[in-house]
Amino acid sequence: MYKTMNSLRKVKCFILLIIIIVLSFQISYSIIDRNIYSNDSLKNENFSNLKKSGYWILNPFIIDDQGYGNYTWEEAVIEPWCSGGGTWSPPYLL
Repeated sequence: MYKTMNSLRKVKCFILLIIIIVLSFQISYSIIDRNIYSNDSLKNENFSNLKKSGYWILNPFIIDDQGYGNYTWEEAVIEPWCSGGGTWSPPYLL
């Protein structure tokens, strides 16, 4: 009698554990699914007010501070296609 009560308790605990695992997967899936659908609304926004930007057609080049490339950073920052200060707050922008 005691063994059947003990095995019945183990079966109930196992079933409860399975239910908890299934519910946790279901909840996490619904949260992820909801986030995916909310991000899809960003794709449907109207982008009619976009502005064109200027560009240059440049040949490939190498910037090297040792002087082994086409430019050093001191030379490159003088060019119109390079700006910034070369630090964390205003980095070089090409």
